[in-house]
Amino acid sequence: MTFDLHQVFQDIMKEKAHVMSGYEMAMGQREARTHIQVDYFCAVDHNKPYVGQEKGIRPFSDFRPYNVIELEGPTKTLNESRFRYHLGRTLVMENPAGKKHRRGVTGLTILAVRKPVKLLEKERYAFKKIESWKYETRFMSDLPVTILLLRELQLVKGGDALAWLQLLEPNPKRRARAWSLILSQELTGREHLKSTMINMDKEAFMTIADEFREEGMEMGMEKGIVKGRIEGIEKGLEKGLLVLRGLLEDGLISKEIFQQRAALLQSNTTLV
Repeated sequence: MTFDLHQVFQDIMKEKAHVMSGYEMAMGQREARTHIQVDYFCAVDHNKPYVGQEKGIRPFSDFRPYNVIELEGPTKTLNESRFRYHLGRTLVMENPAGKKHRRGVTGLTILAVRKPVKLLEKERYAFKKIESWKYETRFMSDLPVTILLLRELQLVKGGDALAWLQLLEPNPKRRARAWSLILSQELTGREHLKSTMINMDKEAFMTIADEFREEGMEMGMEKGIVKGRIEGIEKGLEKGLLVLRGLLEDGLISKEIFQQRAALLQSNTTLV
């Protein structure tokens, strides 16, 4: 099943930008336009921290008051030309016609499906590795740029906020692995994530659900076997001690022999 990656990304930003940043949104626009169009544009109210039950890593925790977010899909490579193209559009967005400029309070975040190795290695931009999935540059002192690597962050158990970006896997074969990691976590928004998966790719979700169901059955059987072994050992130990006490009471063994045999019986029935 195929879906519009940009459409899903914009829907997630509209609904979950506050969760992923930790701040309430003052404004959010998909395909925002001044003289150009960007994937998503939002304004953050830093005086209103978002208070929610979602825990974990917030990928947009360093949002500026105004933010341009661009998504580079799997068919495009984030090379230097594309990078400067996104910079140029951000510079336009920070100088809206007929409005107060946003210079010094705007940031650019680029989500890249493919790791832009050559770009990250260019000395002129001085990219700094923050996490395995996050790079930043301040080569323009008043316009910070962050690059988030979608494939790398899919390997991280980062909680609710990160899970929403982990949904954005365009490759069906990789998608199952990424979504399995999401569902393996105890998440507050688990049901919402599951319904989003179904809307994106029901077939992939059902495959993962079947795998989790089979694993649950195997774990249940294994626990049952272990429980049975423990109960059997406990009953055997109880019966053995009962026999020894009878022999002691009848005077057939001494107290010392009873203690030695009891200790030996307990050691032979201990689970390692």
